[in-house]
Amino acid sequence: MTRTAGIGFFLAAAMASGTAWAQTAAAPAAEPAEEEEEPGVEAGYGRLKLGALFQVWNLTVFAEEPQGGDPNWTNTFRIRRAELKLDAVIVEGRVDAGVMFDPSKPIFGATAGDARHVTSDDDADADGNPDTLLVPRYRTNDSALQDLFVLFTVQKHLQLKVGQFKRPLGFEGPYSSAKLVFDERSMLSLALTGDNRDLGAVATLSMDPAHLTMDLGVFNGTPILSGAVASRSGLNEDDQNAFKDLVLRIGASPIEHLELGVSGLWGYEGSYHVQSSDPGTATDLRYGAWIRYATDRLDVRAEAMFQSFNVVGTPVQHAGGAYVLGEYRFLPSWGVGARLDWFDKNSDSDGDRSVDYNITAGINWYLDDYHSKLQLAYTASIEGDLSNVDTEPQSGQLADDQVTLVAQVAF
Repeated sequence: MTRTAGIGFFLAAAMASGTAWAQTAAAPAAEPAEEEEEPGVEAGYGRLKLGALFQVWNLTVFAEEPQGGDPNWTNTFRIRRAELKLDAVIVEGRVDAGVMFDPSKPIFGATAGDARHVTSDDDADADGNPDTLLVPRYRTNDSALQDLFVLFTVQKHLQLKVGQFKRPLGFEGPYSSAKLVFDERSMLSLALTGDNRDLGAVATLSMDPAHLTMDLGVFNGTPILSGAVASRSGLNEDDQNAFKDLVLRIGASPIEHLELGVSGLWGYEGSYHVQSSDPGTATDLRYGAWIRYATDRLDVRAEAMFQSFNVVGTPVQHAGGAYVLGEYRFLPSWGVGARLDWFDKNSDSDGDRSVDYNITAGINWYLDDYHSKLQLAYTASIEGDLSNVDTEPQSGQLADDQVTLVAQVAF
């Protein structure tokens, strides 16, 4: 073998050996890759979205001075909201659904605890004291199930919502709890609109060019009862009569940053089957309006709502209230606000004995807008004195003032 042939044979053998080594070294990469793991959470059908609103409060209450005693104060931590939400898209652009639980709500409650007591100028039992009427509210604090709805998009501008949810009444009532400027809604919202969830259906018509939205709803309604007749209403409860509450809400934004609207409710309660006798009928009429101007830095709003109602077997009574609220963000993450709030539980009573006033001031630290924030608010209260020991025809006294610190996350 010549020298040249020997060198060629050596190079060929080396290349063959290198190729075989490379194939052997690369063999593990050629093995089938492991299958990807299935996602831990998935929707059975359609798309699913998880949301939540968590609020933890530290509440300091400065109790009013009792007659002949000294004032006192208390401090407590409280889980105010623990809302867990599931929103589903069943048919894209056509059918949606949602459910919201709040396990912080006491499951076993009493409607009487949610009622508003109203003192009238009448003394039917001739005991020397004004009569006290019980005006039931929608029950909101004794059921973990808060919302459950199905939403049908009939056309581009028309939707139909059925189930259990907040009635479209007023501005602040159906407004998101996560976006409140202060720890709690105004007195009129708590009494007449806020958190008043009920079973029913709402048709929503929206007209984009006019920035106009109209909601028309029909709901089971609040039993307007008195005396020993049990009152049931609100969350996950069957209606006790054939009559329903009608709700209408119209909102518009005629120019940029400006919102205004009106809303109303008409309810009629018919005969109830009780052992004693037919308690008769009752009516509930509520109507109000609001206006809001909001930019990135400034949010100013005012709202008023009034009510004409009669508890079964009593004359028609009147109530109502209003508030003015403003917040200014002096920095993108910091805002200061104030609210003047009043509510008259019985406008027919003499003087101001049934009128309550609240003055609230607060500061908000928005770590991530409303998704993560800290709120500090102080509320000074003056309430109409309805106690029997008060002999003045007109008087107001300091009510329980409070300081509230709120830690909130929402997603």
